[in-house]
Amino acid sequence: MTATQKMNILTRGWKFENGVLSITEAGKYHIQGTGSMTNNKIVVSQGVDAQIRLTDVNISSSCAFEISGANVKLFLAGDNVLTSTSNERAGLEVQNVDGYTSSLVINSSEGTGSEEGTLTATGNSCAAGIGGPCHNSSNWKGSVGEITINGGTIIANASNSGAG
Repeated sequence: MTATQKMNILTRGWKFENGVLSITEAGKYHIQGTGSMTNNKIVVSQGVDAQIRLTDVNISSSCAFEISGANVKLFLAGDNVLTSTSNERAGLEVQNVDGYTSSLVINSSEGTGSEEGTLTATGNSCAAGIGGPCHNSSNWKGSVGEITINGGTIIANASNSGAG
């Protein structure tokens, strides 16, 4: 993410350009930070089914982690922070778009029911911490995808009438 952060990705099917890590193919990925904040972001491309392990990732960006028309199984290790800084964007955005449905399943890297691994997700200006952007914004694509939390310690924050 930055020069001082380590990023381990276990399979091909990704690219990193202009501060955006795009997951473009199905596979298993491990994204590891140092806990230091970066302004990069993660985007999972439409139609992709990915398993992503986050370890000590700290992102403060326009939309920190975007899932639009993709299915993600997210495994948490260490302390992870996703903060969206643009008005009306969710910290961890999960939207159905262009006929593609989205789903997010969050789990601890230690397994179902474990509280190990934390995620703090913060949306900005009426957007959810985890879910959709503000429904009145140009970022709104129609509906929020399915979200399931099976493990980890999750803190979802929002402001100005957004859902946590």
